Amino acid sequence: MNKTKKAGLIAVIISTSIFLLEKLSGNFISSFLGKNICGEKYLQEANGVLSDSACGFNSDMYLVLFLILFFVTGLVMLIAGLNKKFFLLSWKKIWILILSGFVSIVLHNLISGLMGIEEAFFFIIVIFIIPIYTLIATLFTLVNFIKKRANI
Repeated sequence: MNKTKKAGLIAVIISTSIFLLEKLSGNFISSFLGKNICGEKYLQEANGVLSDSACGFNSDMYLVLFLILFFVTGLVMLIAGLNKKFFLLSWKKIWILILSGFVSIVLHNLISGLMGIEEAFFFIIVIFIIPIYTLIATLFTLVNFIKKRANI
């Protein structure tokens, strides 16, 4: 197993484990972080509701955002170690990205509107996954193009 795959697998396992531990323990990790960062302001009443947002942030949201970014980074490293062609852009992949973004937006709005719930899966795909993949694939394609031109 090469270093990229190994590092990606470790990042995915660590982020998943911390996320599961956080959810199974009743938000113990985010509460611990919030108490240590906010001090006395932790769990103050804000707008009539007991919340950790009184210290200027919601600690569990920041923890989950960090874990999602760490997980996605590990997943990208794992995929890059498995198959480098996955990140080479072509016109076909660009159209697939555009179409999948459009379909995800439509599905998010349909599910949210028809069921009256906030749907997160397709929202995360459109806001995080597709832009991150596009950025990484663009950089990977540019580096690959420059390397090929330098060898000519």
